[in-house]
Amino acid sequence: MSFSDLYLSRTGGIADYFIRSAQAADPEEMERVVAAHLAEIVAMNDAIELDENKFTPVDASLAASGDGHTFIFTVYLTRASIAAVQNLLLGESSALPLSTPGVFLDPRLFFTKFAIASEQDAIDVAINKAVSDIIDAAAGTPGGDATVICNFIGVAGGAKGQRFMAAVTGLVPPPETPPG
Repeated sequence: MSFSDLYLSRTGGIADYFIRSAQAADPEEMERVVAAHLAEIVAMNDAIELDENKFTPVDASLAASGDGHTFIFTVYLTRASIAAVQNLLLGESSALPLSTPGVFLDPRLFFTKFAIASEQDAIDVAINKAVSDIIDAAAGTPGGDATVICNFIGVAGGAKGQRFMAAVTGLVPPPETPPG
């Protein structure tokens, strides 16, 4: 699911957003590259004191890149203070002017799985497996019960009907620790 409205701004000549793209031909490499970008954003956020100034994911997209049979996964991040699309995701108003600052969702809580297949039935199986992997991550155990916000599911076809890649991103909160 890709949103069509992003608030992007520049303050004092400094961009209040980041756009990071990963390119790969297979799911494992895509996950590795996405994780490297995520680590960079998390490290940057760790150096920022106020949550409203930290960068939070607000959108993503997946595209095929033609005859090279690779795929591009792009993530858009903005400072939490202007994350109106994220407010919409959480059920808040996203109309201008923003009445409340955006909620900071730590990028390290987003878990993205990629899958590849060559036909419709196989891509359905691959997407279901990716969703199951995300729910397992939230549950802390394979087959465990959990609920996640799945804010991006995309499928892109490769050149000349060769392959499809699916991307599924979920907001995976840390497993709850029982009181006591």
